[in-house]
Amino acid sequence: MITRDEGPRTLDLEQPQRLRRHFLLLENNVERGRLTFLKTLGSLAEAECGGRRYTLKRGGFLHPFISIRGAELGEEIAVLRIEWGWTIKGTLELNNGQSFKVLGPSLRNRRWVLTYGDIQVATFRTRAGLLAMTGTCQLRHDRKDVEPLLLLLIGWYFIIMALEEQS
Repeated sequence: MITRDEGPRTLDLEQPQRLRRHFLLLENNVERGRLTFLKTLGSLAEAECGGRRYTLKRGGFLHPFISIRGAELGEEIAVLRIEWGWTIKGTLELNNGQSFKVLGPSLRNRRWVLTYGDIQVATFRTRAGLLAMTGTCQLRHDRKDVEPLLLLLIGWYFIIMALEEQS
């Protein structure tokens, strides 16, 4: 079920320390979530939002994917299957059968988009520098059956990994 809020929520992604792969998801300068890569060069990360912890890890080579697990029980709650082509895109499949699309930037569009069917759930804009990355996202629809902040953290993880692979 998708509900429409009064307007989109704007959240910022900040990297407090340059060169450290630790990111905060802020709404009006209040921390709503965090994403921390556990190693300097690895893909294993821990996300925290809504009082819960999750792990995210990239796998696969020819058919890359991102596995999302609940940190407490270790159960897989979602998989994001990545497709490389003219643009970067992916399909996020939740364990309850729901499916989202993540579309990377193109020549016409410089933002990343998370959709559910034909509904834009969130848009992401990055500001990547040489030593740090920040960004802004707009959550256009709050989903009551899915933790919306987790969707944003999964999106940011995907974007960070894609940008690191491109550089």
